[in-house]
Amino acid sequence: MSVTYYVSVAAFLAGLAFLWRRNGIFQSRSRGYPLPPGPRPLPVLGNLFDMPLHYPWKKFLEWKEPYGDLVYVEALGNRTLCLNSIEAVNDLLVKRASHYSDRPTLVMVGELMHLENSTPFLQYGPTLREHRKLFHAAMGPEISKKYLAAQKDAVALLINSILHNPKDFWKETRLMGGRIILSTIYGIPAMTPVDQLLDELDQVMKIAGAGTLPGAHMVDMIPALKYLPSWLPFNNIHKFANKWRTLVYSTLDKPYEYVEQQMKQGIDRPSCTAEFIRAYESESGRLDAKSESLIKWGSASLYAPGSETTFGVTLVFIHAMALYPNVQQKIQAEIDNVVGKHRLPTISDRANLPYVCAAIKEALRWHPMTPMGLARRTNKDDYYNGYFIPANTVVLPNVWAISRDKISGIPPEEFAPERFMTEAQSTDAIDPYLYAFGFSRRECPGRHLADNSLFLIISWLVATVSICKSKNADGVEEFVEPSYISALISYPGPFEVDFKHRNEELETLIKHYIAEID
Repeated sequence: MSVTYYVSVAAFLAGLAFLWRRNGIFQSRSRGYPLPPGPRPLPVLGNLFDMPLHYPWKKFLEWKEPYGDLVYVEALGNRTLCLNSIEAVNDLLVKRASHYSDRPTLVMVGELMHLENSTPFLQYGPTLREHRKLFHAAMGPEISKKYLAAQKDAVALLINSILHNPKDFWKETRLMGGRIILSTIYGIPAMTPVDQLLDELDQVMKIAGAGTLPGAHMVDMIPALKYLPSWLPFNNIHKFANKWRTLVYSTLDKPYEYVEQQMKQGIDRPSCTAEFIRAYESESGRLDAKSESLIKWGSASLYAPGSETTFGVTLVFIHAMALYPNVQQKIQAEIDNVVGKHRLPTISDRANLPYVCAAIKEALRWHPMTPMGLARRTNKDDYYNGYFIPANTVVLPNVWAISRDKISGIPPEEFAPERFMTEAQSTDAIDPYLYAFGFSRRECPGRHLADNSLFLIISWLVATVSICKSKNADGVEEFVEPSYISALISYPGPFEVDFKHRNEELETLIKHYIAEID
């Protein structure tokens, strides 16, 4: 027999021995507990062909019926556990946060594109705690109020655009989201031309967001692929990473340098980055390279969740208002009764506008911005409800599944703010603020900023215009349901609606407000 035959047999036996030893170690660690349920895996490949590449949150919700709140899949040795209920999320991500606060290791987006330095991708540890310390100092409930003027500027520009160029509302809403975040993070005035910077930031967000979904990059499933030489045919791993890493650092440095220049001239506006810099300078007397890098990454980390969430929730709300005119009329009636028709709502009115606040919650619930949540990773073996959860398992909080709860008795597919108002039914739905901004030690630090922005946008918008299904020149409805993108942050793609003017006095106020923006 040939040498090749004996080598093949030896390799086969060695493989069996490895699998036997691995299985023995696994059995010892599991203490006899089974893995959580999930679709039946294939030998070696596991659930590779079961992994949903598009709208994974919907597939995992489908799997909830046969498998329950915990759904486990494994592909090429990569373990994933999906949590399909708020109870499972609270039990593991909140109550056992010390074991569930790490992030998965993403070779492409994290290591090769260097986004592992960004707050959302940081492993739990000292650097993340430094980031959160900065955010707490510059973005708490009270200090967030100093950014209200900049937020109002961006909202006024959006509404003025809708009044005069309603067909451009999708593009202008995206621009508004960018303006709000650039002004609050970096102090860049709302009227500043920032199209190129916003375009670069949006490109980075799209690549990063798509790269976090299961199965997005083969190098994440087989990390050894990163060692392949770039000259190999069809190996685009490093070419792809180098291209986007260059853009990442461009978006990191440009706005930070703007803040530095403004501070040196003594003309900087209120911004998170300026607050970060002052906090470090007051603490240590100077800003070293390590601190500067931390501030750059911390500031840039706020753009994606802030801009995309504000932009996305606004689009969801506009979509819903076109479909549910009765809800819109209730919102408008409450604003007219409480605020009147001669001024725009302010943050101080919020406590007296419960239906408006419920509508904001419903927009966060109806289509959550991060329907698959942000993945976690277990840092040790764990045991829960009779199941074994191995260390280094990727854990996905299925926010979409949580948002589909039927506790209130109102069908989850309906847009109904009443589900958050106890007087409308016996039991309120799960509060979206418990899941829309993350969980426990990884909760989004910009929640208060986003909350203020959403209140201003939604209340000013419906006070000024009525949103309707689009019609053709003959007055016949031609509304086409928008398609929601499948990515880390999911929102409606471009669609059309009509806007009817409803208050000339408020339109004049908006015009005067914009004239005073510097």
